[in-house]
Amino acid sequence: MKYKINVALTRKILRGSYLLILALLIVPAVLVLNEQPTLLTNSKLIPAQLIVRTPDDQTLEFTTFEPTVIEALDAAQISVGEKDTLSLPDNLPLSAGNSYQIEIIKRNNVTLSYAGLAVEAAAPDLPIAELISRSGFDLLNMEDGSRIEQQVADSESNAGAVISYVDVEHKTEKVLEEIPFSTVTVNDPEMYIGESKVRTEGIVGQRALIYDDIYENGIFLSRTQ
Repeated sequence: MKYKINVALTRKILRGSYLLILALLIVPAVLVLNEQPTLLTNSKLIPAQLIVRTPDDQTLEFTTFEPTVIEALDAAQISVGEKDTLSLPDNLPLSAGNSYQIEIIKRNNVTLSYAGLAVEAAAPDLPIAELISRSGFDLLNMEDGSRIEQQVADSESNAGAVISYVDVEHKTEKVLEEIPFSTVTVNDPEMYIGESKVRTEGIVGQRALIYDDIYENGIFLSRTQ
């Protein structure tokens, strides 16, 4: 009887030890399985870094959890003008832990006029001389009196600038003008008083006059001989 009890007790001890060992093996396995979701959850807590250069040459650095570039700028209350552009796409997704360098490129409304035809455009904020160079107006012929006219508040900025190329055209016009003949009265003693006659028929003459007509943007301006 004592032998049987000892055997049963031994089995219980072995069974308990087995369960303990099994439990010790299972717990690390559960921890390993749960580790990946934990890492994924923590990655959402890592912000993206943005380094923004503004049109007035200021550099702003901040972190954000916003999903896209434009949403991050809006959340940081960084103004982007309606005509301004970004060096990165505004809908670019932001990845956790990554750093992004963004430049806000200021663009101004300018008006370019060629021979009376005007076009409005958005141009980078440049000195007026550089804008004229980029527009190609400085390559046009100026020898015939054509010219570039500027309406701008500040030579260092093209904001609201109006740049016009005035096309001057010269046209030569030949006009024929009649030259009326003159009359000379000669006394003839052989004729009675009050009597007259034409000895030679007069002929109306002609002369050619050359005029220089000036047109600006296709509209007649003046005429000189």
